[in-house]
Amino acid sequence: MAVVATPVGASLRLQVQVGTNSAGEPVYRWRTFNRVKPEAADQDLWDVAQALAALQAYPVVSVNRVQESSLSA
Repeated sequence: MAVVATPVGASLRLQVQVGTNSAGEPVYRWRTFNRVKPEAADQDLWDVAQALAALQAYPVVSVNRVQESSLSA
């Protein structure tokens, strides 16, 4: 029997560099925006991420889409 994945939620995560540690290595933090429509297009999420990045106090170094699915057989 095949397993079926049904999208039930999504979130948008921005990784920002908030500074450097005493060794000079970058320190990162995540900014998570929940309750994204699972069917939202990747391009739309990217566009929103770019708009949110412009409002962040720190530089955005990566954009991630986290998809949550329910599995059933």
